[in-house]
Amino acid sequence: MLQDLSSCLNVRTDYLLNGDAPHNNHLRERLTFLAQELEKITADLPVWE
Repeated sequence: MLQDLSSCLNVRTDYLLNGDAPHNNHLRERLTFLAQELEKITADLPVWE
């Protein structure tokens, strides 16, 4: 389930980042910022195996 969601998000993100719409620079900046924040939040979580 999580893998499917991740794949879906990756496809959507690729679509957003590779398009030519004028607002894409803003979207790219927001996605980059959110990804960095998510990494900070999850960095200290234990790894589940």
